[in-house]
Amino acid sequence: MTFREIFTCLSAEINTEIFCPVRKVGTHFEVILTEKVRKNDPNPPTLTKLTLFGFDEVISINQDLIKPYNPILLPDKKAINKTCDGILLALISGKPYFFVTEMKSSLSNMQEHVWKMQAGKNIISYLKCIFSEYLDIDTHSWHTFYCVFHVADPKRTTDESIKLSQNPKQPVYFCVENNDRFSALKLINESII
Repeated sequence: MTFREIFTCLSAEINTEIFCPVRKVGTHFEVILTEKVRKNDPNPPTLTKLTLFGFDEVISINQDLIKPYNPILLPDKKAINKTCDGILLALISGKPYFFVTEMKSSLSNMQEHVWKMQAGKNIISYLKCIFSEYLDIDTHSWHTFYCVFHVADPKRTTDESIKLSQNPKQPVYFCVENNDRFSALKLINESII
């Protein structure tokens, strides 16, 4: 199967109720990540929407909509039930990738970021197994990257050098603004022009 055929197959097989919004713009696709704002939240998030654009193909899964792991299995491991904002299966410049993404309004509680990235890694491991066993799709060559998008924090400096991360315990941090647009090429450290 070609990569485009794989994405067509996955789009048909995965329950669309768990998808993040994706729209086609010209010949490319963009994903809209959103953070729910709860009523009466004393500290509402400042980063509530981010658009990732420039994908050849993309399927974006909202992990928040997937039932958490059963606590009976490992009752003392609360971090297992963490979720990230988006799991992306993406084709960029003809190459396939998985991305675990999280939007944060601040860079506090770094350990929670790691737990969310690890939860995303668990879902990707599960997806790879399912794709191989039931759909005969080989994902061994698909790289997985871990990304946290955050708004500027005046108390912290942001490292401008981008080092891609394939380690959920050390995700890459991208500084963005609310309602920002972010290129898929930046996710893989490619030049936009």
